[in-house]
Amino acid sequence: MSSFAMPAREYMVSPVHTVRDSDKLALADRKMRELGVSGLPVIDQAGVPVGVISRTDLLRAGRVRMLESPRRRVLNLPDARVAEYRTAGVEVVSPDTPMHEAARRLVAHRIHRIYVVEDRRLPGVLSTREMMSVLVETRTPIPLARIMSESVVSVKTDDPLSLAVDRLAATHVTGLVVVEDGWPVGIFSQEEALASRIAPPDRPVEEWMDTTLLVLPEGLPVHRAAAQALATRARRVLAVDGQEVRGVVSGTDFARVVAQRGNP
Repeated sequence: MSSFAMPAREYMVSPVHTVRDSDKLALADRKMRELGVSGLPVIDQAGVPVGVISRTDLLRAGRVRMLESPRRRVLNLPDARVAEYRTAGVEVVSPDTPMHEAARRLVAHRIHRIYVVEDRRLPGVLSTREMMSVLVETRTPIPLARIMSESVVSVKTDDPLSLAVDRLAATHVTGLVVVEDGWPVGIFSQEEALASRIAPPDRPVEEWMDTTLLVLPEGLPVHRAAAQALATRARRVLAVDGQEVRGVVSGTDFARVVAQRGNP
């Protein structure tokens, strides 16, 4: 059996960490940071999944507070419950769902993880990282240039945090490329935006950017890029041609390859 058709149970990650509707946003934020994830399932009192709280939701919550206080241009999470900001419903698959189908669902719903449900419980979760593992195992030879997004949104290292937060919200991307003298040196994503809410809004982006960044030639096979991304835990791969950044490859782009290769 091809790795693209292997059941979700062979790749899913366990256990699944959760929060409840009654938990505060600050707890969800802390759990995401400690676990290094961008979203958590929300369960009811019986342990049944009822929704998802993501960094996007936290950013939205903080953004509302910013608009209420124009002079305070940093994120400030309200003292609110998860129930007020979570997304209702949970995208799920069964333990027997083929990986290419799970990947297709990730791409179709524009999400970074999908939960494995059995008997109304959550035995595991699949993220874009597991999709990268499939590409590594199959040694998929497609070049990065074939899957990259050509839209690169950037900020400079000395731009203020307020500008980066505004640009994240205005462009609807999950991460900005931080450049210095035209060359990428870091990423400022939703995670950095949330972490930097304690900082003065005029501090430079470089003080909060994530320097875990992969810059690879656009002709490199995706399985090589996926292996390096897994090893370094880089959340973005920048595809370059010489000194020119040609595009960005995200976890969703890797998942799209799994979905397509499983459905020739």
